Amino acid sequence: MKTAAPIRTIRARGQHLHELLDFIRQECTEGLRRIPLAILDQRRGRIGYQIQDRRIGFFQSAAVEPPAMSFLRGKRILITGLLSNRSIAHGVARACFAQGAELAFTYQGERFEGRVREMAAEFESSICLPLDVAEDAQIDALVGALQGHWPYLDGMVHAIAFAPREAIAGDFLEGFTREGFRTAHDISAYSFAALAKALLPLMEGRAAAMLTLTYLGAERMVPGYNTMGLAKASLEASVRYLASSVGPKGIRVNGVSAGPIKTLAASGIKGFGNILSVVEKNAPLRRNVSTEDVGNVCAFLLSDLAAGVTGEITYVDAGFSTVASGLIDG
Repeated sequence: MKTAAPIRTIRARGQHLHELLDFIRQECTEGLRRIPLAILDQRRGRIGYQIQDRRIGFFQSAAVEPPAMSFLRGKRILITGLLSNRSIAHGVARACFAQGAELAFTYQGERFEGRVREMAAEFESSICLPLDVAEDAQIDALVGALQGHWPYLDGMVHAIAFAPREAIAGDFLEGFTREGFRTAHDISAYSFAALAKALLPLMEGRAAAMLTLTYLGAERMVPGYNTMGLAKASLEASVRYLASSVGPKGIRVNGVSAGPIKTLAASGIKGFGNILSVVEKNAPLRRNVSTEDVGNVCAFLLSDLAAGVTGEITYVDAGFSTVASGLIDG
């Protein structure tokens, strides 16, 4: 019986990544073509690989130390709204961590605490703080709790939205109620400005950035989006007003309008599968976007590379928002 080759582990910091690749190339006749893309994951940790018959039979990249040029190195960023590894917030966290940021997270209630802590550990973070944005007391408490870990904050990601199920199904007017309208705006729009106001003292003097997530339904009628579209329109307006308010303090505010992605939140929208199909057929790139696509743009907007960008809504939707989809010949 043939004995498997031992797993070899090498500590590789970012600046030595190319040296490591050269080393592996020398031991493997097929070189980089046999190495999964995971090797390019710019996170902290170790790289393990196994060579057998001069081929890479096993490769595991738990992480790689971010290179010195990582554009979020030294930044401390709070990410809200993390619910699962399929959520956009998780994609933002991956992208920010890959670029060297230190991360903190929030969770809503004890029900989600364990899940969020497990995901936070993926990003070497133990900072998980309770936050129900419907409660002013919890927003205020978040600031004090965060200060117990960090004396300042460089970025805040608002990835929170909710509307009652009846408000995002069927005909707009049939599901339209005062309570649904209030809830959608309170959780999805008011919370962004409320968090910005509460966290402002931690961000002043830091060339910090605030970021929220929105959707095309804020400016166009999307079937089934209904009352949430109104709330997102309010959220996008708050981006512009917040940008004007905190701009003189050196703080930037932007929004990212993501294309449709199969997330837990999207599962509540009736006909969502059809929306995905329409976008894939008509978007200039002929595909839907991923949480990675959105996360990378968010990381850029949170960084100093975007120092001149504020008050903007940036579309990450494979170009779908730029076309008259009904006129496209598939």
